[in-house]
Amino acid sequence: MPQCWCEAVRWDSIIRQPANVWSNLSMFVVAAIVLWLSRKSFAQNLLTANAGYSRLYALGVALTGAGSMFFHASLTHLGQWFDLLGMYFLATVLYLYNYSRLRPLTTRSLLTLYFSFVTFFALLMYFFPEVNDVLFGVLILGFVVFVVFTQRRLKTKIQHWYIIVGVVAYYTGSTFWVLDKELKLCVPQSLWQGHAAWHLLSATATLFVYLYFRSEKQRTN
Repeated sequence: MPQCWCEAVRWDSIIRQPANVWSNLSMFVVAAIVLWLSRKSFAQNLLTANAGYSRLYALGVALTGAGSMFFHASLTHLGQWFDLLGMYFLATVLYLYNYSRLRPLTTRSLLTLYFSFVTFFALLMYFFPEVNDVLFGVLILGFVVFVVFTQRRLKTKIQHWYIIVGVVAYYTGSTFWVLDKELKLCVPQSLWQGHAAWHLLSATATLFVYLYFRSEKQRTN
């Protein structure tokens, strides 16, 4: 693939964009935190009562990080496909969990829907990868609207500041993503890269979205 993003490409190295690769370790840190928090189940909400949701979320976060690492290490079309697909692994979990807050899904239904959506996005990214720049942003915006709608329906007690921090982190990271891609914030040889900042802020967003859902307390009346 031609050079993409600001970071200079080390064509003689197995890791062609080190800053953009290693910044994805933040996703694995978040996945580990999620798994650690999910060790004990308790009936505060659907997420804390069923560790399966947390494990699926941790898997989505880890796959997002792994896909991005593979892409920036290889700069191949296959790597790009895995990078894009990893993002949709996570988006699918978010949508399905928020839906489950309204209508709880059986394990079978959850997994069926999960793999159906992932398969759809896998095919979409393979045949139409150019739609990702718009589609993923629209999905995230739709998710925020979906969460607001769900919360108004449920009226449960929840720590709203978590989701606010998550949204701010995501869209701040998106700003760095655009500036880096447009080469407006660009020092190619530096280890401080705008796209790496996007990875770190995205990881922060995934953690705070998880904490938001985890903080929910079911109504007792």
